[in-house]
Amino acid sequence: MAAMTRHRLNTRLVVAALLAVCLSLGACGSSGDDVGGGGAAEAWPMRVDLPGLLGYGSVDLRPGELQRLFVEFVGLEVRGLADTGRLVMLQLDETTHGGTQSFAVPITSSDEVTASLDAPGSGFERLDAQRVRITVDAESELGALISMARAGLGGGRPSPFAMMGALFGNSGPITLTVHAEVTSNHLILAPAFEGVSVTRSLLDRAPGLTEASNGTDSLVMVWDVERIGRAYHDQIQAARTELRNLVSAAPAAGFGAMMMQMQRGGQDAGPLGDIPRISSDILDAFLKMFDAIDVSALRIEALRGPVNLADVANDGFDDMNDLIVSPLRVKAEVPDEGTMLAAMRPAPYVPEAHWTLGADGDAWASAAAAWCAPLAIVKHGKGTIADQAVADLAEILSGWDGAMTARVGDDDAYAIFTTDPDTGFDVEALVAWFEPIVDRIGSADKPTLQSVGDDRWQLVTTDGTVAATLGTSGTAALWIVAGEANSMPLDASDAILRAPRPADGPFQRFADAWDDGDLALEFFRSPGSFELEAAWTR
Repeated sequence: MAAMTRHRLNTRLVVAALLAVCLSLGACGSSGDDVGGGGAAEAWPMRVDLPGLLGYGSVDLRPGELQRLFVEFVGLEVRGLADTGRLVMLQLDETTHGGTQSFAVPITSSDEVTASLDAPGSGFERLDAQRVRITVDAESELGALISMARAGLGGGRPSPFAMMGALFGNSGPITLTVHAEVTSNHLILAPAFEGVSVTRSLLDRAPGLTEASNGTDSLVMVWDVERIGRAYHDQIQAARTELRNLVSAAPAAGFGAMMMQMQRGGQDAGPLGDIPRISSDILDAFLKMFDAIDVSALRIEALRGPVNLADVANDGFDDMNDLIVSPLRVKAEVPDEGTMLAAMRPAPYVPEAHWTLGADGDAWASAAAAWCAPLAIVKHGKGTIADQAVADLAEILSGWDGAMTARVGDDDAYAIFTTDPDTGFDVEALVAWFEPIVDRIGSADKPTLQSVGDDRWQLVTTDGTVAATLGTSGTAALWIVAGEANSMPLDASDAILRAPRPADGPFQRFADAWDDGDLALEFFRSPGSFELEAAWTR
């Protein structure tokens, strides 16, 4: 695989943006009980029963890195900071805590830290025993971030233009009032006293957050996805409305209207490319399907990471290798039953394959069909007809018996699905099921699936190019090959058809060369959890 394009971003703003994004977004991770009472707890609990806590992170710092970050990024010099240790970051519900972030900074001398907060000209202004005011230059990296955050997260709907105006239109100093508490081990900075309290409680309940790891667990980020969804419900709904208006036939005011006006102003393609006019009911169906991917909590652990944040903040990213952290673990808290993920089973090992997948075919078919129920409702309306359509789709999908292998190379891209020898796989029925739904999308440029006989179909673009060929090999396999093909790759088909089904192991394997190295991904499923382990070696 070709090496990735190199990038160089000579700005410390990138580091700040990365930290801000890490503390404001969420996605997948492993089962963990709430840490509310006594008893043993894992070092990185998935759920912590503290009011308004949406997520947290912990970074293992290299010698001297913390002081450099304070000076070079924040612009403040604080004596008594620890030379090494873990920086803990919290994502908070603003309605509960008066702000969105809180930090626990490791220290070695509470007296020196306190003296720094009170020293004239330090950048801190003591307001009372608990509060300090920090003055930040609006043109600094931190000042730019604060200005954009205020414009994007303040009252009303976030506006990209307001954020850009805040970025380039401010020149005066920005003042922040924060609550600061100096303990024997940490300087806690939070938007209000409640944030200080919840930070202190988190440190007590999850001591692993502050334990030095000697480089074995350099970065941990955890998100309580359920709480984030509740805390940002209005913003999420507003974003969905904007998305719906952007891609449907009724553009909304503001940014969406501008983009759609440019898109539909007589040009062949707008700034976002040739976007099909998706009807609002189709979009709503897709959004409901996304909602059905039920992740309750997420954890990311980056181990032995080569990135030195202070060096990157000062010098920028030389190339993409500066961003690579290996190995990486992702764990998600997920439902035990009734989902496609719950139907996953250990994948067979197929030599030379880039990608293999394993599942309980019948359970996966039922879960996948249920997941597509919103599309069936778009097609038939609510009621028994839609219910029957879901049952029909489950029967069609049950032709897959749960094993798949694929390659993703430029010259030999293919996928082979082993099928149930009693039923085979009915491609025509699947196409007939989805065809009326695809027609609702409304794009004149969508490809079509054309039968070419001998149990083969071609995916043909509007200019006549054959993008892929689909075929069945009796009742043994369904295959998809990039471009034109008369049959599936024989070596690959023999390998997947003869591969034994293991009793345990990852349900999905991916391995390929990437950026002058080897990338390996393995996905595991256990009751209540999903786990990904990623390793990149050179």
